[in-house]
Amino acid sequence: MPNYYKKRRKKKNSAEHRIQQYILDKIPESYADLYPTARQMKRHFIIHCGGTNSGKTYESLKALEKAKRGIYLGPLRLLAFECFERLNESGVPCSLITGEEEKLVPGSFHQASTIEMMDPDEIHDVGVIDEAQMIADTQRGGNWTAAILGLPAKEIHVCTAGYALKIIEKLIDYCNDSYEVVEHERKIPLVVQRKSFEFPTNVEEKDALIVFSKKSVLAVASELQQKGIRASIIYGALPYEVRQQEMHRFLRGETQVVAATDAIGMGLNLPVRRIVFLESMKYDGRSKRPLLPEEIQQIGGRAGRYGIYNKGFVSSSYERKRIRACLRSTVPDITQAILPFPESLLDLEGKLSAIMEKWNEIPETGFFVKGDIRREIRLCKDLEEYTDDKALIYAFITIPYDEEKPVLRAIWQDMFLDELEGRVESFAFEYDHIPRPFAANLQDLEFIYEKCDLIYYFCRTFHHEDCMPNLEEARKEICKNIIRILSEQKLPGKRCSSCGKELPWNYPYGVCEKCYAMRRNSFTKRRGSYENQW
Repeated sequence: MPNYYKKRRKKKNSAEHRIQQYILDKIPESYADLYPTARQMKRHFIIHCGGTNSGKTYESLKALEKAKRGIYLGPLRLLAFECFERLNESGVPCSLITGEEEKLVPGSFHQASTIEMMDPDEIHDVGVIDEAQMIADTQRGGNWTAAILGLPAKEIHVCTAGYALKIIEKLIDYCNDSYEVVEHERKIPLVVQRKSFEFPTNVEEKDALIVFSKKSVLAVASELQQKGIRASIIYGALPYEVRQQEMHRFLRGETQVVAATDAIGMGLNLPVRRIVFLESMKYDGRSKRPLLPEEIQQIGGRAGRYGIYNKGFVSSSYERKRIRACLRSTVPDITQAILPFPESLLDLEGKLSAIMEKWNEIPETGFFVKGDIRREIRLCKDLEEYTDDKALIYAFITIPYDEEKPVLRAIWQDMFLDELEGRVESFAFEYDHIPRPFAANLQDLEFIYEKCDLIYYFCRTFHHEDCMPNLEEARKEICKNIIRILSEQKLPGKRCSSCGKELPWNYPYGVCEKCYAMRRNSFTKRRGSYENQW
């Protein structure tokens, strides 16, 4: 090997070693010391442990209402909004602050937020950390670890499923804080029906019908519509204002049933009598797999509402025995806490991508495991072609959006370049990224809303308030259009791509049997004619 390449490799290895040593020097012996404000306090945790519909969050919010200053941290905007509404309705002024939304209430000392908005320097009297079993999630779990290690509140209520109890206790002990455990029992029994469920014949009022894709939700609701059954619709891609409206339609009796994805499983308070699994497999971003026991328990547990029903029921079109077994099974304890990338490392010399890669290479210790930051590293390398400003790059790579969608990726990159070059004051107007939502197509409206969410997050993060009224107006208009489409039940059912005939929601093919037979006969005739020529 020529000396030039040897020197170059040696220099590179030396730089990598220096970065790794900087990281090791920068990280304290205890990860808990990354949160100095919390370490200066003596915190006490109340761990509310139990299954769904057992009153964990209810009891925590009662404590939050009594506090002079407090914060709610949950996994979904919709849950934060429910807390925001509840506190304000009970006479406790509360602001809503999420990445995509900000409603500041005058005189409020309470805040309802998504878990990512935890500020490790803002002190509270009472904090609530909801759905803490998500600490095991490789993408978002680090936010729950950070909240338990670093939320500066004198009293912290943690709501969790039983299988996360031990890891939460370990984290609290790791911080040398005190805790008590409050066990919550389900208020009403949950019964798994033995009789086979046939769709749509056996659909009853107050059912929640569970499938695992947006297309399936709309197809189920469309098929019900043909039978004269109106359904509220809940899935992840819907704006949370629309999901809230769909919940209220169900509560008011304007719809008889709910068609939903597993988005319904995360603490949404609906008076559902029965959960029906129309599918038992879901796509998790990598492959289609059977539902996990904890997923079945989380979703199935939404059946029954204390004070309305004496029992909750679970039924299924498939694998009833397995679903019954999963509901009764004990989920293995979570043994590791996801560790987020420490922002304190942004002060180190070198490229951010190199720092993040070296952070990944440092051996894990104890019960901590590093979160998956491969997405952030990929995005980081793209932006480093334009600047070495680590703080700016980190702010952008932590903006949540679907980078697999080319249009959103282009908007994100445009915003980065505009922020870098200081020409963003009229971003939302200068670029035609926010067309007026006159389209009647549900998918188009949802995608326009995604654009608005992305740009709003950017404007809020970088304090470009002049752009935000335009975005707010666009989002309201989009939501009105989506709500109109859903309330009129103009839903895209599953149809034959050839003749347009209505197909059952779970029909596995794109064409009906008649059209398939016609195509097959036509192909056979052409093939026979071709062979006769020879």
